[in-house]
Amino acid sequence: MNTTSTIVKRPATHTAAFRFEAVDPAFEPLTVHSLEFLAQHPAAPAFTQERLRHFEMIWIKKGQASLSLYQQQHILPANTIACLAPEQIRRLHLPADTVGYYLKLTPELLNSFDSTKFPLLHSIPWNHPLIVHTGHGVEQAEEVLLTLARETWRQEAIPEEVASSYVRILMIYINRHCACSANSITREAGLMKDFIALVKSHYAEMKSVNDYASKLGVTPGYLSRMIKRVSGLPASYHIRHWIILEAKRMAESSPTSLKEIAYALGFEDNAHFSKFFKSYAGVNFTSYRRSPIDG
Repeated sequence: MNTTSTIVKRPATHTAAFRFEAVDPAFEPLTVHSLEFLAQHPAAPAFTQERLRHFEMIWIKKGQASLSLYQQQHILPANTIACLAPEQIRRLHLPADTVGYYLKLTPELLNSFDSTKFPLLHSIPWNHPLIVHTGHGVEQAEEVLLTLARETWRQEAIPEEVASSYVRILMIYINRHCACSANSITREAGLMKDFIALVKSHYAEMKSVNDYASKLGVTPGYLSRMIKRVSGLPASYHIRHWIILEAKRMAESSPTSLKEIAYALGFEDNAHFSKFFKSYAGVNFTSYRRSPIDG
């Protein structure tokens, strides 16, 4: 009895999509790489242990990779997507025969559209990657990703609104055709998603758990318990986290004074802001501005 084997070919658009692929990102808010390219460039940023300031998605189509997160190893098998969030500390280990994609997204790009509709990005545990299994229909997501790659690596600059539109469509397909293997989307994860969305929008004027609990229609105690259960960190941490992230962004991207940044972030007392920044960033504001560090 004759048997035949099915050979899965790479999409015809793959070569065109990554024709101009390079180590340096062509478009800062978004980076798309083939894993084959990264495996050939071990000095690429994805392999460097760092505290993330962006979201990452590592799509393993064939073979496997491993991920070091807080000094714990996580195996990423074929047909999975690993999702990572800002503030996680990771290093990627990629065998040469691994096939797939690497996607990096800045929080600012995601904030340009209603990212609360994509619960995967808000259900990432603080100390683990969120690993999802790709299902039937994921080919549509791959087609969008390849189009996105072609746009970002072409020689002409891609408009940010175009990149945002492709990312939105990509996330719709991924959410539709992928299933979580851990920390599945539950009522608690939904509350986490809504809480983080509120924090991103209101961290400058709302700084207490009570404020967010009132907005979400739950008690402060319940909100604190659920956020801690889903993320491993208290609700108050997430509020401080976004304030510190924005303070760092402003310190690095503009000559704005400490007083102006403090005011923009809702601090009426400069000394209070200075003390707050040093307590939670681990370095005083002036020193950070002179030499920004990860963390």
